[in-house]
Amino acid sequence: LMYIGVAETVPPIVEASEGADLQTVQQFKYILTSASPLDQTLTDSSGCCSQGPTLCSCFLECTKGLQALQGDGRAAGLVLLLECGPACSCSCSCKARATQQGVTVQLALYWSSQKGWCVRACEPLPQGSFVCEYAGEYVSSSESEQRLAEYDKQERGHALLVVRVQLPSTTSSLKCCIDATTTGNVARFINHSCDGGNLEPVVVSMKGNLLPRVALFAARDIVAGEELTFSYAVAGSGAGCGSSRQCFCGTSACSGYLPKA
Repeated sequence: LMYIGVAETVPPIVEASEGADLQTVQQFKYILTSASPLDQTLTDSSGCCSQGPTLCSCFLECTKGLQALQGDGRAAGLVLLLECGPACSCSCSCKARATQQGVTVQLALYWSSQKGWCVRACEPLPQGSFVCEYAGEYVSSSESEQRLAEYDKQERGHALLVVRVQLPSTTSSLKCCIDATTTGNVARFINHSCDGGNLEPVVVSMKGNLLPRVALFAARDIVAGEELTFSYAVAGSGAGCGSSRQCFCGTSACSGYLPKA
């Protein structure tokens, strides 16, 4: 893995085996969080956390969301998690920055002759625990369509995730495209499962950030050695089944094909 900037707190292990596509891993540009050319412009740090976390709206909302995930996993139905961000006066150790410390659990990449690269947990992951961000490059809708056309032309797999975020107090939504095909983090190698998998994608909004992020939480208790999976048809993405790429999730709910981006 080719790190761009700081390495993960707990870097993923790469378990190479005979026949593994090592070139994809060796040329992959590893970043800790999604990269945007716009980046994050709000700088007003007054108010948030300055009078203690019990009075901070970000802290209260974040705590409420995390407790829902820990208590009910996927059943919590949490769509948006609010966290402190660049518009807040708190430090990076603030508990309302739950998804901003990178990967803090041991994960491993391993090769499957059928699926390609996969990711497994090397330690137990309790329900509701943060596993990793789905990091990649933010791209526009038009750029994402161009990239998808090029990936299809090259007959190569991709890791372009599309989510729609409901804007507050409006009926409008923001379409967010994150491409982790060549630049991203360990989530790029996590496979799809038609039954929803054992991870729950949650959209994260950081106070002061223009663009949301996507974080993956344990949807249930996960045992050490278990493969990590989630549904690429993220809630609100508008994605549907019927792409030309075969699915090998092997679950009873398998449609035979991966969702369209």
